[in-house]
Amino acid sequence: MIKTNRNLHGRESMKPVSLILATLAVILGVSIDTDFTEAGIAHPPLTIFGVLETNAGDPISSGNLNFTFSEADGDGMALGAASLAPYPDGNTFALSIPLEQAPVSDPETVLEVGRSYIPSASYNGAPVDLSEIGAELTPSGGQVIGPVTLVVAPNTPVLQLSEGINFGPVLLNTFQDRQFVIRNVGGQTLTGSARFQDGVYFRITVNGAPVNQMNLNLAPAQSRTITVRFWPTVLSPTLFDIFRVTSNGGNLDRNVSGSAISITLTPTQTPVESPTPTMDLNPTPTFTPNFDLHPIGSPDGQITPNDLLEVLSQIGTGGLQERSLFDFSRFWEAPAGP
Repeated sequence: MIKTNRNLHGRESMKPVSLILATLAVILGVSIDTDFTEAGIAHPPLTIFGVLETNAGDPISSGNLNFTFSEADGDGMALGAASLAPYPDGNTFALSIPLEQAPVSDPETVLEVGRSYIPSASYNGAPVDLSEIGAELTPSGGQVIGPVTLVVAPNTPVLQLSEGINFGPVLLNTFQDRQFVIRNVGGQTLTGSARFQDGVYFRITVNGAPVNQMNLNLAPAQSRTITVRFWPTVLSPTLFDIFRVTSNGGNLDRNVSGSAISITLTPTQTPVESPTPTMDLNPTPTFTPNFDLHPIGSPDGQITPNDLLEVLSQIGTGGLQERSLFDFSRFWEAPAGP
């Protein structure tokens, strides 16, 4: 067996030493390996990323997106499969394909640095528009192309699922409901099912009743809203599950989370304020006569039963503001004026 070396243009050639050894092998009738080269020197890969969407503008994050890089000056080609997923930055696909200095170790999966290629792609068998990538590219080490938008008119069902849900804090032994939206953005009927991986604290509900699984049958462009309920029965800062949709248009998972809290109400007592003592600095004067009430004659300074009867009579009619029957000062004559 005689191995030959591939030059920078993919053609077979033989070095002079290899030619001598090959001739010697023929003369001796033996097999001599004349490939003295090592595997291609690796360079940083070529990366292409962006959004794959339908011609109606719907993003696609599941299915199969395959690239083909055909040699512009030859008949060789390299294949690469992109990863489809709903990436946090809003992109839905990414492709990384190895680059090597010639001779490459595997021409079917590795691109050659400095060589020109004509790219093409298909999604589930349907051709993809690569206008934003270009008709021809010559990759260099570490080259990044993107973000780009690739457009396809899918001829198969294509699953689309809304983003994951974080319920946040929910009171223990109570529940909250949210919704997922499932759409078929492809060209054929989508069938499949939706369910939670564990289904303990998070459940699918139909008219308020929990169910383990929801079956799907969606025509092109049709969607369905699924209600999911979070009902925590244990205290926990983080409860987690995976909402999983499997279908003939791809499979997608979404994270669902929440936390369970409790509230303890402590009764509070309104303090009773002590009354603030006050002092009346301007009291209303009370008139108390200080003259003898003897009804007959002039004041004589003597307290007689008639005097007492007169006092009682005045009190009964409200004529005097008396405080005590024993305020004897009233029986004395008022001082004479000057």
